[in-house]
Amino acid sequence: MPVKKVDDLKDSEERRAGQQWQQALGIPDLTTRELDYIGDRHQGSSDHEIRQAILDRRQGK
Repeated sequence: MPVKKVDDLKDSEERRAGQQWQQALGIPDLTTRELDYIGDRHQGSSDHEIRQAILDRRQGK
C-alpha cells in the first residue's frame, strides 16, 4: 500500500480515525506509515511520547 496522508484516504472511517490521531498529536500531515508505526511500536504510550517519536522519525533521529 502506498504511503498517503490521512486527509487523502478514501475510506471515510480510516480517514476520520487518522484525523483524530492527527488532531490529538498536533501533527499536521500524518501519514499512513506513521499510523502503522504508532500501532506497531507505541501501544500504551502517551500522546506526548508518540508525538515526539514521530517528530524524531521525521528528522531522521
